[in-house]
Amino acid sequence: MEIPREIIEKLEIFQKLVKKWNKSINLVSNSIHNFWQRHILDSLQLIQYIDNKEIHLVDIGSGSGFPGIVLSIAGVAKVSLIEADLRKCIFLEKASKISNNNIQIINQRIEKVEIDCSILNLVELSLT
Repeated sequence: MEIPREIIEKLEIFQKLVKKWNKSINLVSNSIHNFWQRHILDSLQLIQYIDNKEIHLVDIGSGSGFPGIVLSIAGVAKVSLIEADLRKCIFLEKASKISNNNIQIINQRIEKVEIDCSILNLVELSLT
């Protein structure tokens, strides 16, 4: 996958932010030595399934911003990040500034959020 330099630079800024915040709110596993492959590229592989970057993508349980923030940086025009943990929402708010696209952070449990599924593509990231 060919990634433009501008996007790589923004993803590197995002990576540094995740590592900084990870010390206090445990965003990703402590073994982040393979961070780029495990988190960034893993999220970016979803872009091949998005034909229209003007979609409204919803990332449920966004936590550390994977894949939502990464896909926004890669060009998805509108992303909603749904996260119940307020601390992670504060992180997501800061991380959203890295992308030039429209990112909405929703601090609620998914069952409380009203979503019109007819106009959205849903992405659920489950971490074990």
